[in-house]
Amino acid sequence: MTVIAVRGRTMACDSAWSTDGRIATLKTKLVRLRSGAIYGSAGDSDDRSMLALVQDATRFEDFPSREVLEELKGEFEALVLLPSGKLVNIDKEGAYEMAAPFAAIGNGARVAIGAMAAGASAKRAAELTCQWENGCKGPVHTMRPGRE
Repeated sequence: MTVIAVRGRTMACDSAWSTDGRIATLKTKLVRLRSGAIYGSAGDSDDRSMLALVQDATRFEDFPSREVLEELKGEFEALVLLPSGKLVNIDKEGAYEMAAPFAAIGNGARVAIGAMAAGASAKRAAELTCQWENGCKGPVHTMRPGRE
């Protein structure tokens, strides 16, 4: 189970990983791309092929076409927070630049969106999701775009 929440220039995630029905924690679901963007994904499939396609993306035009994305195996969705602060939602249907002030994906998305609509930061929204959504567990991890 997953929650990936973004508000402003911060992406936050829970750390629950399920293997054989057991939940393990302490691992982040966020990846810093070579471009300095932050990538967070949700879904039941291995998303390494998607991750490889977006490693160098610094602007929306750098994302793969829908035709390329449709060829990928598995079901997953990702949010990519670019170094510019722009947010892109990407899945097998395509890549979409988002204009909303906040966004969330994963089974905990509704709780996180509600929390951010009430003024919570991305981190606080993920923390609240861990309290209320079965399968989302802390600790919560955060990242901001840029090179480290």
